[in-house]
Amino acid sequence: MRIVFLYQGPHKCHEKWAKVSNADFCHFRRDKIGKADIIIVEGGAPLIRAANYKAINPKTKIIYLNADETILVWRKRVIQGRAIGHFFFWFHALARVDGVISVSRLVQLNIGIPELIVHPFIQKEYEQPIYNASSENILTVGYYHEKQGIDLLVNAFRTLKKDERFEDTKLFLVGHGYPKEYSSKDVILTGFVEEISSIYKRCGVYVHAGRFQAFPVAVIEAMHYGLPVIVTDRTGVCEILDKRFVSTTKPKDIASKTKYLILLPSEEKMLISTENYKKSLEFLEEKKVEEFTKAFYILTNKAIRPRSMRNMIRLLPSFLFLLLVLSIWIWPKLLRRVYNSHFRPRIALRTSVDI
Repeated sequence: MRIVFLYQGPHKCHEKWAKVSNADFCHFRRDKIGKADIIIVEGGAPLIRAANYKAINPKTKIIYLNADETILVWRKRVIQGRAIGHFFFWFHALARVDGVISVSRLVQLNIGIPELIVHPFIQKEYEQPIYNASSENILTVGYYHEKQGIDLLVNAFRTLKKDERFEDTKLFLVGHGYPKEYSSKDVILTGFVEEISSIYKRCGVYVHAGRFQAFPVAVIEAMHYGLPVIVTDRTGVCEILDKRFVSTTKPKDIASKTKYLILLPSEEKMLISTENYKKSLEFLEEKKVEEFTKAFYILTNKAIRPRSMRNMIRLLPSFLFLLLVLSIWIWPKLLRRVYNSHFRPRIALRTSVDI
């Protein structure tokens, strides 16, 4: 039996999962798939190619590693007229998927396809939490992108600084791509940091203000170090945290949650630190690889059943919605093109003849 991993990155976690499955690596653009009994797919674009392959080879099973934020933003982007073709073919491809391994409940598809959840793993291991409860500094790790919500965090920090009690509080933005105008005496752009523990020691709170993220592993890494964390309800990590530490994506709410956490007594913050560290131990590589192996076996051997028409119909609203938006978006352009190519020249000709 030949297993193929159809990738576009790949993500380090997906790469490890594919290796333990003894899969042959195949880039979705550069490489030929060849004969495959099972295709493990990473991302929306490779999924479309895998679906086309299965149209010719119907006995091949497709296992989709669903860590794609597409499901969180597709309605907004389609309405804006962005990437309509991609979303249409992505939903079409889902109809050929045999099993889904989603990285969080937030991005679950729930469309009648056998689906299991396996969270990603963290790569660093600390023997015990090292947390500075006296620090009021705020930390986030990532890169500048709409989904990361860095602008939301900076705005929340500005709101926080209006309170005199946080006069000495600083915000550390670790990673690349942040606008230089964010930099100030209180907002520190560190760039890439090889040994992140040196930054962890200077901070008391980790805040992830993501607009839409399947499961940001950086939050779990911060928890593993012992930091109390604040996340938004549009990130997959929120499902493992106390609701006290889950915010909306509004900067005022992020600031309010952060303020609440910083002002907690040191003893309570230490308890939160210990609890976060214990939770993070469930995300070590060995455990998550074992969970993936079990899920992969279930989806490829036990849970694959012929899908009923009722389950297939669950995709119908998506198809109809996309067709509606596509028609509203494209028809005016087609009519304008027909008018410009056929009718407009004739009107101009008649006008010139009359003159």
